[in-house]
Amino acid sequence: MGYEALKLELIEWLTKLEDSETIEYLKNVKDSKSSDHDWWEDLTQEQKKGIEKGLQDIDQGRTVPHEEVKKNMDYKLHWTDEAIIERITSSITV
Repeated sequence: MGYEALKLELIEWLTKLEDSETIEYLKNVKDSKSSDHDWWEDLTQEQKKGIEKGLQDIDQGRTVPHEEVKKNMDYKLHWTDEAIIERITSSITV
């Protein structure tokens, strides 16, 4: 699909769009591309602090490789109900 056809498809989709959050997001994307406005200024203090903490974690080597996260999640996603129950009950101290 060429860009012209894609643009027409997007225009058609946008004219039918009812989701105000998506419309607002698209407006922000448009505005950010057509101005010298720095997106950093649109972030809340909490968002800025989170990004800064993440950058500090990277600088200090507190990261987990993507492949390791994928392996861990794959393992967890394939647990059986019995394995989950066993894991929960084994961690409960009476």
